[in-house]
Amino acid sequence: MNAKLAAGLAALLVLVAAAVYLLRGEAPDAAASGPMRPAFSLPDLDGRVHDISEWDGKVLLVNFWATWCPPCRHEIPDFIEVRKAYHDRGFEIVGVAIDDPDSVRDYVDVLEIDYPVLHGGADATAIAQRYGNRTNALPYSALIDRHGRIRFSGAGRLPRQSLEKAVEMLLSEQ
Repeated sequence: MNAKLAAGLAALLVLVAAAVYLLRGEAPDAAASGPMRPAFSLPDLDGRVHDISEWDGKVLLVNFWATWCPPCRHEIPDFIEVRKAYHDRGFEIVGVAIDDPDSVRDYVDVLEIDYPVLHGGADATAIAQRYGNRTNALPYSALIDRHGRIRFSGAGRLPRQSLEKAVEMLLSEQ
């Protein structure tokens, strides 16, 4: 078996294990941890630069997406609903658009996205890679606990039930 195939199979197994974990809703032990989230700063659609540390202390979903990505467009309405349900308990979403700002602004307006949306083109792609997106797939999401540790990350549409279970679990942790 060549090295690329072995690496691909290993990555697939990690994604399947993460999906099974989220779908089953099993809580990890209290000592569970992941890598610390990488620092980054990007502008919002009004040009104001935001640092990811603004959301320290919250359970945070960082979602990398683009307007031309069908799975991205399908999961965003679910994200809006999940944010409404859990925002008051300390959950936030930050969308990171890998797209031109005008297209993103139009899309945000049409969908009435009410969570922070940043954009960054190639910079955002490099940030997604630092968050574990080795294949530049979209959508790509990373769920971060209150301590800044990435507890889940993966490519593809994130099902609402899986997200809700993971958010509930992380919100219940100290």
